Amino acid sequence: LRVYRAIQFASRFDFSVDVKTKVLCKQMVLKDDLKYLAKERVYEELKKLFLKSAKPSIGFELLKELEVLKYFPELEALINCEQEKEYHPEGDVWIHTLMTLDEMAKIIKKENIQDEYRILYLFYAILCHDLGKPYCTEIINGKITSYKHESLGIEPTISFLSKLTNENKFIEKIIPLVKNHLAPFQLFKDASSLKAVKRLSLKCSIEDLCIVCLADCKGRTIDNKQICDKAVSWLLEKAREMGKTR
Repeated sequence: LRVYRAIQFASRFDFSVDVKTKVLCKQMVLKDDLKYLAKERVYEELKKLFLKSAKPSIGFELLKELEVLKYFPELEALINCEQEKEYHPEGDVWIHTLMTLDEMAKIIKKENIQDEYRILYLFYAILCHDLGKPYCTEIINGKITSYKHESLGIEPTISFLSKLTNENKFIEKIIPLVKNHLAPFQLFKDASSLKAVKRLSLKCSIEDLCIVCLADCKGRTIDNKQICDKAVSWLLEKAREMGKTR
């Protein structure tokens, strides 16, 4: 468990892990000691990482460096999964995902969200939002595409979360946020009707979805990040007209 504890301490306090400690951690991982941990204990360490880190990406980079990701192949698959540079100049899906985690931390602080349960499902939603990309990324007409990655992300999301918790209601909060994370932009671009917004509100919380969408949009190195706030504000305004934000 102290391998996970070292990771969450480094993330929370922006510590560097001592070289000798890293060697010990890697030895434990190589010996497969971590597979005997109860999922609830791992969940608790990640919970502290999410709730108390200004930059959760630090912890996840350590998970990668210490090779702990071998226990979470759904996350490991994001490494070296390429993306179209026009939309993701920052790099592969792993890099993008870590950037979105840090953006989520900023949004939660800015919005002063205090509900721990909500904070956690928002973090896990953004962590899982692109888990479908390794299953569908291909080059079409010279461009890297990942069509239908939202729906293809459902199965790996359930698989990953099931390694951490048995709480089905928690997982059920996350799945629609993953499945619909592109919807706010699609509705905004199409200047969709109130009926379309209402249909979306029946699938998940518009407010939660907008937070996930915003973290996704800002978690990249594009120049025009103003479009992120514009799209989200548009959808929230439409949803408020109908009283459908939650």
